[in-house]
Amino acid sequence: MLLLLVVGDILGAGIYILVGDVAGEVGPSAWMAFMLTFSIAALSAASYSALVTRFPGPAGSALYVEKAFSRQTLTFVVGMAVMLSSLSTAATTTRAFAGQYLEEFVSLPVVAVALGVVVALTLLKIPGIEASARVNVGMTLIEVGGLIVVIVIGLAALLDGAGEPSKVASFEGLGMNGLLTATSLAFFAFLGFEDAVHLSAEVKDGRRVFPRVLFGAVAIASALYLAVVLVAVSNTSLFALVASSRLLYGMAEDGALPRGFARVHARYRTPVVACITLAVGAALLATTGAVDELAGAAVTLLLAVRTPADHRGGQ
Repeated sequence: MLLLLVVGDILGAGIYILVGDVAGEVGPSAWMAFMLTFSIAALSAASYSALVTRFPGPAGSALYVEKAFSRQTLTFVVGMAVMLSSLSTAATTTRAFAGQYLEEFVSLPVVAVALGVVVALTLLKIPGIEASARVNVGMTLIEVGGLIVVIVIGLAALLDGAGEPSKVASFEGLGMNGLLTATSLAFFAFLGFEDAVHLSAEVKDGRRVFPRVLFGAVAIASALYLAVVLVAVSNTSLFALVASSRLLYGMAEDGALPRGFARVHARYRTPVVACITLAVGAALLATTGAVDELAGAAVTLLLAVRTPADHRGGQ
């Protein structure tokens, strides 16, 4: 179930939202941007798998910084950066659903729909991880099925002579600036596996399971992404909200945030204060930011957190 959750979170809406933007930057060479992004994601997965097996706990990156430097201020900054990145991710996907996908079928106010999605997902996650996990698994199967349909249609078109496969090996006009821009955009499509570490306290035998899950999820997502690119939303929001609520809970338990964020629901035993706080934050972001701006914010925040962490891990 954890593997399906992480695969679904990585796939999410990224491949649907940004693949066109990546192709717009580098054209047929979009596969190169995704390959470079896969390399970066694999290195980050290696760091996270090593850290989560040594220091399991819901605070994730904030916990690792605390263990490494023992500085509450730095712990707070890193934890807030990860949390804001999750909020940006949730806001990006809810905004995209409300403003790009749903309007193809019915015309509704974007802000109202985005707020409705945030409220619905928050109500879903409060009863506990099992309920939201089951919904996420169902969404993941739908997502993977949708991507397989796209791949099959693309292959059929190629076999019918409708495409030009030779363009994949054409690098005419490809510049370093365009490739770097495309890679940074593609990186948003790989966000998600780092959220899994915030659920380490809720997984049996996490030390053994997590490394296999993280690498497996990145590999599966990469294979699907490349297949879609070569031939050619909402569970990301749910998982981002669930994972970030565990982050706030873990930081409050460790003393990096007020203890109020560690308060759990009397019946469901979930961090209800953290859930509601993050729902408000995601709703505000979804109503004020555009999809590309929110995606850029999510990538920037996580790269800022990962760069020193990955460097230390290399030492």
